[in-house]
Amino acid sequence: MVWRMKIFFKAHMGKLTGFLLGLVLGNVGWALACLLPGALLDRRLALERCLGLAWRGCGMSRRDQFFHGALFVTAGHLAKADGRVSPAEIRAAEALMAELGLKGERRRRAIALFNAGKAGRGPWRRLLRRFARAADRRMERRERLLGYLLRVAFADGAPVPAADRVLGEVANRLDISRMRMDDLRRRRRHHQERERHQSRSVRPTLNGAYRLLDVPETADEAAIRRAYRRAVSRHHPDRAQARGLGEQAVREATRRTHEIRQAYEEIRRVRGF
Repeated sequence: MVWRMKIFFKAHMGKLTGFLLGLVLGNVGWALACLLPGALLDRRLALERCLGLAWRGCGMSRRDQFFHGALFVTAGHLAKADGRVSPAEIRAAEALMAELGLKGERRRRAIALFNAGKAGRGPWRRLLRRFARAADRRMERRERLLGYLLRVAFADGAPVPAADRVLGEVANRLDISRMRMDDLRRRRRHHQERERHQSRSVRPTLNGAYRLLDVPETADEAAIRRAYRRAVSRHHPDRAQARGLGEQAVREATRRTHEIRQAYEEIRRVRGF
């Protein structure tokens, strides 16, 4: 009950302050008149809690604040679209944090934004609009954000209709065409089917998993996470594409990245973290 009251007061601080100020300055009429500026202040604070205030002290650029704020709040909302957040969706969000190099305090704040999104407290629509403005006409960053959200949406298989509607609105706010959206969905579905086919192969042995991440079996959790992020960054298919390598090299990078993820999941399963 106490934490719910705290959330309520935080969400409506501007309106409550305006109403009380109006009572002090005059009467109920003044109090009601002060509700409007208070509501505008609440909207501004709700947005800023996912941007500057969320990342204060983390040394993150304003541009990255827009990207990460929009990504993780929207990911939380998307994961909750069917009424519950599954373990697979949580793992997908954690994989994004690892791939983006978020650790320590930054990772904790990304988790807080994801939780705000799934609890319905994050203004995901306005965050997407602010991100789109910050990205100017750079479609690459917009499609990158949508691609990350598609990973969360497909974590449990094909998205449910409610999640599809959210994805449609995301594409609309990012000014991504329906044709391009369908193409990105098709790629994600094919990638998922390929991973499912590969996962039917023999799971790597624990010793093989440690060798693949290039860490000793005595390594602690932090060292294993660092090794995983390093390996994914080194072999990620996006890196092969950015270097202008051929389709065969991209396929090989995709296969290698999948093996690295399998190895990391096997170590996590055995070690229980």
